[in-house]
Amino acid sequence: MSKEFRHFWGSSWVLIYDFLEELLSVFFSWDESLSVGISWVDTQHQKLINLINHLASVMESGQERQALGAVLLELKKYTESHFFAEERMMEAHSYPELGFQKIEHAAFIEKLREFSSDISRGKDFVGVRVLDFLKVWLKEHILVEDMKYGKYFQEKGVSPKEPISG
Repeated sequence: MSKEFRHFWGSSWVLIYDFLEELLSVFFSWDESLSVGISWVDTQHQKLINLINHLASVMESGQERQALGAVLLELKKYTESHFFAEERMMEAHSYPELGFQKIEHAAFIEKLREFSSDISRGKDFVGVRVLDFLKVWLKEHILVEDMKYGKYFQEKGVSPKEPISG
C-alpha cells in the first residue's frame, strides 16, 4: 500500500486494509489433517472450502457488494445439504453426539442468516467478518467435532461409503 494511501485514509483504514490483505493472501486450503476418514464427507468439506475461497476471491476482486449475497446464499444452500447428509449418517449409525452436532449446525446456519441480513441492510465490512467466521468455524468444527464421528465410525468398523439419501 502506498504512503499516500496510508496518509489519506488514516490509521483505522490501514488496519482494515492490512487485515484484509493478510486474510486473502493465505486464505483456506485443504490438507489431510482435515480428513475425517469418510471420502464423501471429505469431498463435501473440500467443496465448502472451495466456496469459502470463492468468496475470498470475490472480495479480492473488489466485487464484494455485488456478489457477496449470492455467494453466501450458495454457501448456505450447500452447507444445509451437507449438514443434512452428515446428520442422516450419524443417525443411521447411532452416533451419540448427534444432538450436539445438530445444535452446532443450526447455529452455523443462523449465523449465515445474520450475515445475509447485514448485507441486505448495507452494513460495512460484512465480507471480512463472514470470511473470518467461516474459516475459523469450519476448521475448528472439522478438526474437533467431525473428527469425533470419524473416530467413532472407525472404532465401530463402520465406513459409510456414500451419503444416505432421503
